[in-house]
Amino acid sequence: MRRRVARRPLDVVIVGAGIGGLAAAITIRQAGHRVRVLEAASELREAGAGMQLAPNATRLLQRWGLEIELQKVGVEPQALVFRRYADGETVGRTEWRNSMRGRYAAPYYHVHRQDLHRILHEKLASDIEISTKSRVSAITAANNSPGDRPQVHLENGDVITADMVVGADGIRSFVRSYVTGQPDQAVPTGDAAYRAVIDADAIRATGDPNLLRLIDQRETTVWMGPYKHIVGYNVSNQRQFNLVMIHPDRGYSESWTTPGDVQRMRDEYQGWEPSILKLLGLIEGAWVWRLNLRDPISSWVDTDAHVTLLGDARGPMLPYMAQGGAMAIEDAAVLGRLLSRIETRKDIPRLLRAYQDIRQARVTQAQLASGANRTLFHVPDGPAQEARDSKMRAAWRDSQSVVTDRQPTENVDHRHMEQEAEKGRIHEILAYDADAEADRWLAADRFV
Repeated sequence: MRRRVARRPLDVVIVGAGIGGLAAAITIRQAGHRVRVLEAASELREAGAGMQLAPNATRLLQRWGLEIELQKVGVEPQALVFRRYADGETVGRTEWRNSMRGRYAAPYYHVHRQDLHRILHEKLASDIEISTKSRVSAITAANNSPGDRPQVHLENGDVITADMVVGADGIRSFVRSYVTGQPDQAVPTGDAAYRAVIDADAIRATGDPNLLRLIDQRETTVWMGPYKHIVGYNVSNQRQFNLVMIHPDRGYSESWTTPGDVQRMRDEYQGWEPSILKLLGLIEGAWVWRLNLRDPISSWVDTDAHVTLLGDARGPMLPYMAQGGAMAIEDAAVLGRLLSRIETRKDIPRLLRAYQDIRQARVTQAQLASGANRTLFHVPDGPAQEARDSKMRAAWRDSQSVVTDRQPTENVDHRHMEQEAEKGRIHEILAYDADAEADRWLAADRFV
């Protein structure tokens, strides 16, 4: 897909050097602009846990020239497996094999967050300036600043003037509070999550065939239980096994870097199948954080339309759909694509508002899909759980069956319609092409 370079280079400040911030730095730099990234922490780092990158994200990373590096560290899952928490019974299975590449022309990867962060950082190399220990204390709007350019004030006293500012500073975003004019207001979901990684060698040393299957077969496994679920998959080229353990919140903080009490974590899953308990017994350290939402904000840009938001800063994505990182990468792609058409500074407000117009409905769609997964995974034991498991088993059987001349019964036909509707929702998520959506807006608006 052809890339253009803006006729009028801008000075762009990105607040936050996480995955979303670095992705935005890549696309905005590729669009021909001068970029500086400000990071509050003393060093560049990402949480030590895994993440999933679906084709809607990897097709963009491929276009940015990162496919070879992703292949070195990523794991392509071959199936998605659903199990009962109490006995490990398989109630659902979706075979992926190479269907992701075949259908979407892009892979599905499991990666370690630190690996992806490193790859993005190396892509930038010395092309942009990244300043650590640079915590933002205030932002002055463009119409109150010299030359009608926004200013970013740092705690150390430095003042940075730019043509535009991108807030990619995470769930407790300072830039979002500036844009909205309101203090950060967390909305608890009632859930919290533990994250941990286990060395594959430690799992292999157990000799347990049920655990060996987890590291030898490239699968995503979801154990579903009452008000809880666990997701496990391989990362780091199958050298590590990643676990995400969702459970009712017990008063944790909203931070990716809060150490979790490992024994308390194990106690949370007492009564689950023996393989899970043995797996949790191998965990030496974990992180825990409260899963909070934010109420949707009406505008992602400030009143002067020179400051905008990206990724979790514009609203956190819950992990039940594994699309948080992908949404930030899509945001970055659209923003960079639009900014490649800049001809004068007067274009900034129009293009930043277009960025929100393109992205807002898409982000809402992914958030709704994520909430639906939470409901599906957390059904308590009883009739509703039995009905869920029955539908999942039937879908699994149907996916394996050969079409015959038998006419479907009314129940089978209804079940088929439900399955096709769900497949359609997932397809809409995975088939989305952020670059193409930006180009569609540009063509419709004759901004070409």
